Amino acid sequence: MKSRTKAAKSARQNLEKRAVQVEALNEILQSTLGAQSAEASAQIVLERLADLLQYPHACVLVPDLMRRELVILLRSPMPERAPARRLPLDSAGRVLAEFVLRRANQTEVIIPEDSKFAEALCAELNLERTSSFLNIPLRRGEGQMGSLILITEAPPEPDDAQLEMARQVADILAVALEQGELRQVLHTTRERLQFLAHRQSELIESERRQMTRDLHDMVGQNLTALNINLHAIANQLPPEAVPQASHSLRARIEESSSLLEEVVQRIRSMMAELRPSVLDDFGLAAALRWYGIQFSKRTEISVILEIQDIQPRLQQSVETALFRITQEALTNVAKHAHAKNVTLRLEENKQRIVLVIHDDGVGFDFPSMRRDPSKNGIGLVDMRERAEAIGGRLWVECAIGKGTRVTVEIAR
Repeated sequence: MKSRTKAAKSARQNLEKRAVQVEALNEILQSTLGAQSAEASAQIVLERLADLLQYPHACVLVPDLMRRELVILLRSPMPERAPARRLPLDSAGRVLAEFVLRRANQTEVIIPEDSKFAEALCAELNLERTSSFLNIPLRRGEGQMGSLILITEAPPEPDDAQLEMARQVADILAVALEQGELRQVLHTTRERLQFLAHRQSELIESERRQMTRDLHDMVGQNLTALNINLHAIANQLPPEAVPQASHSLRARIEESSSLLEEVVQRIRSMMAELRPSVLDDFGLAAALRWYGIQFSKRTEISVILEIQDIQPRLQQSVETALFRITQEALTNVAKHAHAKNVTLRLEENKQRIVLVIHDDGVGFDFPSMRRDPSKNGIGLVDMRERAEAIGGRLWVECAIGKGTRVTVEIAR
């Protein structure tokens, strides 16, 4: 009977401990869900675990063998504005890294005595000599990310349930840290792509300017000179001694002159498409007005211009990107929208520049395009990349039968 009572009491105590453990884990999880970033989430996990196990100090050690460094990634309590510390793998850094790597699979209480590890870690964290450490490996898949170290001056004796909870919380911490790493990689990659897209746009615009200059200087001027020569020849023809021959020759000259004028006009149109001089000379607002009028004449689609003059002028790269986005959006309107009207709006609103191209055409099923990236046209991708390259964002609003609105927004 007594043995049954003892067993029941022990089971009840184990259940109570388990309940406390589950409640603590749930509290930690709920706290991390409200964190603003993976780094903040990891810091919350670290501090809660240290409190639960009654260890006043804690830190995360991560060896970075590629850079030959030991990173003290987090610590509790966290000094104000304390960044991650990076120690080269010389004296202190090497001692700490070797400790982490040797104990990759061991969750254990360590009594430091005269340990070089204790001396190095306490020196880096500005702590007095401690009585014990609790080492908990942080795992990443089948490998190890680093170690969670809990530090105390009065040696506690964590039981098996506490150690198991520590392992589970360490797994949560490892996930939060890995998310932070992935987010940083994503951020770095996005910045690199934006830089490359911006650089590509600059090179393309530079080539466009050079081609425009070459067309003007080498082709346009020569064609103009040729046309002048034709008129000069026509004026210098002798009196109509042979009326029929003279009339035929004049007709040929006039026909050639007309063809030359047509070629000159086409070259001017090409130059305007490549790099309109109005954009360089008078700025984005004037260029949009000019292009809207030209687009309306060419397509017979009514263009409603709501263009605000932006002063002082935007950077050349920003003006160019917004102009090219407008060109691409209007090209899409002409090709696909079957629209009667399109509104072109440029405005400055609370230190933000907003460009809107809105048509009343047939629209399209944009949500399905977003779900299937293979359906995204090159033009839409190009517009978005141009917007991101200048630090802006572009979004599309549309529905079948309700037209399409392209909006670009950038900070002033």
